[in-house]
Amino acid sequence: MYQPHDLLFLKNKKAFQTTNHKTMPKWADKVLDNSLAVVVRRGHSKTEEVLVGLRGTKKNERLAGVVATQNISKSFSPEIIATQKLWENLSLERLALKPFQTIMKLPFIMNEYQWGIGGSCGFEIITGIQTVTDLSDVDLIIRGLKYLSYKKSCALLELVNSFGVHIDIQIINGLNSFSLEELCFNPKRSILVKTGDGPILTKTPWKTLMEV
Repeated sequence: MYQPHDLLFLKNKKAFQTTNHKTMPKWADKVLDNSLAVVVRRGHSKTEEVLVGLRGTKKNERLAGVVATQNISKSFSPEIIATQKLWENLSLERLALKPFQTIMKLPFIMNEYQWGIGGSCGFEIITGIQTVTDLSDVDLIIRGLKYLSYKKSCALLELVNSFGVHIDIQIINGLNSFSLEELCFNPKRSILVKTGDGPILTKTPWKTLMEV
């Protein structure tokens, strides 16, 4: 079963179908000519289909689509990047960038969690396509965590952000997720929890997270 943030490689360009059969933008067509990598997105899909997203070189270049599972050649989870330290496959020049320098320090901090790398860093580590700059954020995910106290949550967030690179942590359970940063910065406000049925505002994000 594929999960949100997993990176999939398609067997061919035609495997990617835009949502609602919209016309493929020129930038998306060009991206698929260079790479057949797509990211699993949140939502309910038909049997034997996976909801995916295609990313371009610019932040506004994102396209929702769907692929049949039979047209997927291989997949990588964010956790695989962490457990196998796949960033070590990057060139020394790329590893010198601040986000990757930070990532190399994370195993010593995150070893008690089921964690992984998503976002542009995860995308470059898997595909080799250069999407990361010194100003890039690092997107961490944690799965399988039922609860962490507010004090421990904020201590963890502060620790991973002590290297000069902005890091947010997405706490994920199935199709549900929320931002640890939002929780720590807004302790008395409702927190946005993303679900397969749409976003929910709640003051009990850990409880909502487990309601799959």
